[in-house]
Amino acid sequence: MLINACRVSFVLTCSMFFEIMHHDIYGMCTVKHHAWLDKKRNLLWIRFIGFCGLAELGKLLDDCDGLVDGKDTQEAAIDISGIESFPDEEIRSELAKRLSVLDIKRVVVVSGRPQIKVVAAVLVKDLSDYTHARSFSRKEQALNWLKHAEASAKLSRENLQPEIA
Repeated sequence: MLINACRVSFVLTCSMFFEIMHHDIYGMCTVKHHAWLDKKRNLLWIRFIGFCGLAELGKLLDDCDGLVDGKDTQEAAIDISGIESFPDEEIRSELAKRLSVLDIKRVVVVSGRPQIKVVAAVLVKDLSDYTHARSFSRKEQALNWLKHAEASAKLSRENLQPEIA
């Protein structure tokens, strides 16, 4: 009888511990995603930290909408170096669609850590359905690529314009 009582006590203690851990990990305190506009580069930055659910993503993307409203922002950088879980297909798809609605033409995904490169590759694949996207390990590489991609796009537009005699 004593052994059964110990087992029940242990199971209850473990389940209570995991319930508390679940609340602490997934609670609002640990969700620190944010977005900002780099006015110098006219670049929308989105940073994911910790875990991301659809509700948090919706609020974050609403913030992005407010940041680029009325501006000619065509580039975004997504920093996923601080994520702790693989974003599911619904989250990746919603992110890609909303960036498309914001008329973002080029996106870089900054992975930071080697463990996150696989996540970055999958995210780039999903984003590529809507926009030109690439992943990089370092922020400097990503910004450099955006600078060159923007210059190439300007040259292409200039070459498409008819010459004036």
